[in-house]
Amino acid sequence: MRNTKAAIGGAVRYSNGNWLTGFDMVTGVFDVFQIEERAVVEA
Repeated sequence: MRNTKAAIGGAVRYSNGNWLTGFDMVTGVFDVFQIEERAVVEA
């Protein structure tokens, strides 16, 4: 797989759909598996 620059982000909502919090960040240069791991850890 090719390394590339990436950003991650997401939102956390209550079970009723109301927004609780969100996040976004630039991760630098990682492969897709490292990006997914980082998204889970940062959320």
